[in-house]
Amino acid sequence: MAAKPAIAQQPEPGNPDSSAAEVLGRPLRVFLDCHIRCDDDYLVTELPYVAFVRDRQLADVHVLITALDAAGGGEVLTLAFLGQGSFAALSDTITTSTTPTATDDEERLAIRRAVSLGLFPYAVRTSVADQLDIRFEGSPVSTGEQVVSDPWNFWVFEVEVGGSADIEQRRRSWSTDGELSARRITDAWKLEMELEGEYENSEFDLSGGRTATNTLVSYGVDALVVHSLGDHLSAGLTAAAARSDFFNQRAAARIGPALEYNFLDWDQATRQRITLRYSIGVTYFDYLEETIFLRERETVVSQHIGVAGRLREPWGSVNASVLFGNIVNEPSRNILTVDAFGDVRILAGMSVFAELEASRVRNQLYLPRGDLTDEEILLGQRALATDYSVELRLGLSFTFGSIYNTIVNPRFGQGIEIF
Repeated sequence: MAAKPAIAQQPEPGNPDSSAAEVLGRPLRVFLDCHIRCDDDYLVTELPYVAFVRDRQLADVHVLITALDAAGGGEVLTLAFLGQGSFAALSDTITTSTTPTATDDEERLAIRRAVSLGLFPYAVRTSVADQLDIRFEGSPVSTGEQVVSDPWNFWVFEVEVGGSADIEQRRRSWSTDGELSARRITDAWKLEMELEGEYENSEFDLSGGRTATNTLVSYGVDALVVHSLGDHLSAGLTAAAARSDFFNQRAAARIGPALEYNFLDWDQATRQRITLRYSIGVTYFDYLEETIFLRERETVVSQHIGVAGRLREPWGSVNASVLFGNIVNEPSRNILTVDAFGDVRILAGMSVFAELEASRVRNQLYLPRGDLTDEEILLGQRALATDYSVELRLGLSFTFGSIYNTIVNPRFGQGIEIF
């Protein structure tokens, strides 16, 4: 089940600004800014004493919801309640968590509980105050200390197996994949292991009675060990082994240490963080075909350094990273990748967003010698030689009309599909 909310921070009772908030002669206006999977209709239905609006600038309270993956497989949710207007001096933060076995209904119930708790100090200063009450569900509070006994010693395991088939008259494809993962995460240590594999086969009937076949096989195992060295610094060890037809690798294996430094406090990670990471390691390759560098197998020492930042605020969000890596004894063999995403609310109801992923590629050691056939290129059987890759997406959204969205009508929820 989903864990019940826990208050992480409250306004100081002695703060005169907090108690001086204006009493509204109308219901509370709330702008819900959810960066996870939220059931908006459910919240609107279950919290009828507030008016949800679609424009944050017209709201009395801006509710910003973010999340981080929890050690046990669920999520730790952080809900920031940001007062605006007459409630500008009244802000709060509440955290709650969900378990990996929680259903969608349990997850949305946990969010509803946390939102209702956070909105209570604001709602009691509105016209609906006389209609509000507090109900306690549970056993009487005890001062005795609870001792947690975990028979799994914080280990969490996940198994996933799947397959698909897509059959038409002239095209047939089927695939199967599986994944096994194990992790143990505490404040001081983080251990993760993952084993995954995939088999994919496609057949196409071409003109002249010809048939084109595409078969791709890949599998691998990854392991990560991280130890916290303080409030900002962490040390890790990474190891991996894999096979990939697409990347011309019969076998590949890597092991090496890494360091990561967070310039901010980790308790702010749901909303903001800036990290610097460096890793170095030894990698062995055994190729399916001789490469363009006339090698059937080789061992290289490579290093990577990267900076990543994340910021989520009421005005929008920004995620960006820059990664550079090279072969230590062949620095000309390198890769530089920039990845960025941002969305900003520029006017009431109007937002713009942009996403960019660009790489300068100089490290394709695995490319097979010789020319690829047209079928290999069209069917995506092998990676193609390239000096760069760029993906860019821009967008604008604009909403206008009534500022309220407190009415829920689920009839014909998906509309009508004519074709």
